[in-house]
Amino acid sequence: MYDTLVRILSPFLSKPLLSAAIRGILLSTLVMVAVMIGHKLLVEHRERLARRLRGRYLSFFLSHGIHPTPDQVRPTGRLSCNSCADVAISLCSRVRRDESTRYREMLQGLGVIDRIRRDAVARSWIMRHKAVEKLGFLLFPELAPFFRQRLASEKDVNVRSKLIWALSRIAEPDDIPLINGFIDDPRFMSAKFNESIYCNIITAFRSRNEENLCLDLLERCIMDEGLHPLLRRDIIEACGAAAFFAANQLITAAYYRLSSLPEVKITCLRALASIGGDTSGTMTRSCLTDPDWRVRAVAAKGVQKRHGSQTIAVLAELLGDRNYTVRLNAAVTLGTLGETGRVLLHKQADSSDRFARDVARFMLEGH
Repeated sequence: MYDTLVRILSPFLSKPLLSAAIRGILLSTLVMVAVMIGHKLLVEHRERLARRLRGRYLSFFLSHGIHPTPDQVRPTGRLSCNSCADVAISLCSRVRRDESTRYREMLQGLGVIDRIRRDAVARSWIMRHKAVEKLGFLLFPELAPFFRQRLASEKDVNVRSKLIWALSRIAEPDDIPLINGFIDDPRFMSAKFNESIYCNIITAFRSRNEENLCLDLLERCIMDEGLHPLLRRDIIEACGAAAFFAANQLITAAYYRLSSLPEVKITCLRALASIGGDTSGTMTRSCLTDPDWRVRAVAAKGVQKRHGSQTIAVLAELLGDRNYTVRLNAAVTLGTLGETGRVLLHKQADSSDRFARDVARFMLEGH
């Protein structure tokens, strides 16, 4: 290899400089290989150690602290602390609420919570992010003041978003304005993030049997003219995603209150479809003739047999819509409505309207 490099580089460099350059390249290559091998061995060693620690902490939690005893398994470093927290998080997600409370108390008795809280104020934003995530998964109501305090001083947007997520999982009524203060800005995160935050909030209130209180808070947010329309849309979306059946009337009211916003109308349709709200089909039928093609497309996709023959007849007319997506959604939906839908498709297959004729034949051919 040395001779090959000399032959290639000799026309460009003097011999002493060439020799020094080649030795430097070879030495740096050997050092890099040694570092990579050392790093690989270190990572594998830490993983084996973490696996043993997780097995030990699993035995501790399942035996309720009898064997091994708390003194024998008390974490002494970050690796053992994180391993203990990971086991507790995994167990708490699989057991009843009273059992998970016991695991959290055992975790607190080992001093793990205090250690993770110290990591949550570390200088490294990555360490803070990981620590807040673990605290959020543990669902400790006592940590809510800590999350609020950190939100007031945290500068990194990644850690701040994780703090909002953690607080939303144990949210109280007073936390809603605080959370809205951050996510009301469309530039903060994303619509999907906002939806997940409100799904967490709904889940938190339901776990405490406070559905009525949650419904009142959501109504205030959705009807609040001071909030950005996109955030209000995301809240409605969350009601459907969380299968919050009690929000049926609230979503219907929001549809008529915010009917000037096509995005909100679409979201209301989807949310009601998720919880089976528009039983009469009145809202769906009105959206089938909406001036905005996006609303018509979503409405066409959501028509069901229970919406009645009148709604299905309006749906059949959309086979001749000027927008391709609307026509296709209408045809696909008619194809799922059994014999009633197929009769209408056969009728439109001989239509003088080429749009209706083409899409009807496309569906009848089995596409």
